[in-house]
Amino acid sequence: MSTEAQQPESLFDKILAKINDLTTLEIKTIVGDHSIDKSGDVVIDTSKNADVIFSQFNLLDGDITSGFNPKFLQEPYSAVRDYHAEREKDAKDIIKKNIETLEALLQLIVRADSYKGKGPDAAGTGTTPPASGTGTGA
Repeated sequence: MSTEAQQPESLFDKILAKINDLTTLEIKTIVGDHSIDKSGDVVIDTSKNADVIFSQFNLLDGDITSGFNPKFLQEPYSAVRDYHAEREKDAKDIIKKNIETLEALLQLIVRADSYKGKGPDAAGTGTTPPASGTGTGA
């Protein structure tokens, strides 16, 4: 039996496992009653006067799905629809920033993992602390 199978997942492994979750970006604009559950998910109770505009962006194939109650086509709700449309435009920047952040985090983890046990300046800080017991040499 391998001991590797019994070790807890590394942060790198956990991030790789979550990449699948990053394939969809959701935008929800909620008017009315809603709450956030313990896991951080939005809970919308349409029986309590809540209406939603939602959009889903599939990052792998580029599909975008949107839906809303027809009342968002009329005043005064059209302003909410316009607000949601602006958020959809912002999605491109959100996606780009999320990918850049994930890429930087993965690079940091890979770099940190490769430096394990390679000495005091393995992280590339440009400084190596003096060995213990050495003076300034003056």
